[in-house]
Amino acid sequence: MTKGEHADLEILALAADGWQVELLPALGGTVLTARWREHIVMRDRRGEALGDTPVPGTPAAVPNVRRTASYPLVPYSNRVREGVFTWQGARYVLRQNFAGEPHALHGFAWQRAWQVTEREANAVTMQLSHAGDADWPFACDVTQRISIDGDTLEFSLALTNRDTRDMPAGLGWHPFFPLTDATRLTVPWTAMLVNGADKMPTAVVPVPEALDFRRGRALQDVVVDNCFTGWHGVALVEERTYQMEIRAHGTPAVVFFRPQGQDFFAFEPVSHTNGALNGLPGGDVRAIGMQTLAPGRTCRAGMTFTLSPRTSPNGFTGG
Repeated sequence: MTKGEHADLEILALAADGWQVELLPALGGTVLTARWREHIVMRDRRGEALGDTPVPGTPAAVPNVRRTASYPLVPYSNRVREGVFTWQGARYVLRQNFAGEPHALHGFAWQRAWQVTEREANAVTMQLSHAGDADWPFACDVTQRISIDGDTLEFSLALTNRDTRDMPAGLGWHPFFPLTDATRLTVPWTAMLVNGADKMPTAVVPVPEALDFRRGRALQDVVVDNCFTGWHGVALVEERTYQMEIRAHGTPAVVFFRPQGQDFFAFEPVSHTNGALNGLPGGDVRAIGMQTLAPGRTCRAGMTFTLSPRTSPNGFTGG
């Protein structure tokens, strides 16, 4: 265990099977860095995440969850329009939890300190108990486990409703990956949510040719921030010297984010499509709504990254 310049941020290190993974339970239950063998396989902005160096455009260096390598999305992904939603006939207003955004964003779990409940050389289990507040009105517990098994980095999430009411529920992750001139993505998805000027979805359309990755394509010139459905829970990221197979379950949608000019992209497996708490665009069945979680019930999701040396330009094994 080590600490950054900010003494309350304890870094938990996992090291096994060629992996070196740093976790920050107190900073949103996040992954700080991840290396496999000699490869940096998740985006590494360690200094900015810890608050040791300032984020460009900000007046001071402070810890920053959004500069970590991955953070959990609980109990919803993406945006709630102006922080307002209706559920089972009741209207709820959430705190607008991110500066510059008119909407509530990504749930509460990424902005809370998690408690470590189990620690092993190759695994950490952490938990977050939520009593209900302005960020989310329902009482609930969240458990996240991150572990190493051979060449695979494994993630699991479990969300349990501790409230007396049915709760809308969603799960996912927001992992970031390095992007180079060699980065390729293969993923067979079938539909895309189109965003309006307010970044909320307005329609579901077939995947445009420029974002059709069924046969794999380079990411260097891709600019995107959309939600996709119809994937089968398997994707492949290829670099010059290694490849990473992403598998996920309980997450039938993906948010794919690559801002123009940046050296990273995000591939976010999630259990529902963007804007689900505000309804599905046009009632389109290709969009995926929130789960209804009864008191005492639990929903789950999982994600794995399996690394291997790059052996051929067409290493995709999923379908």
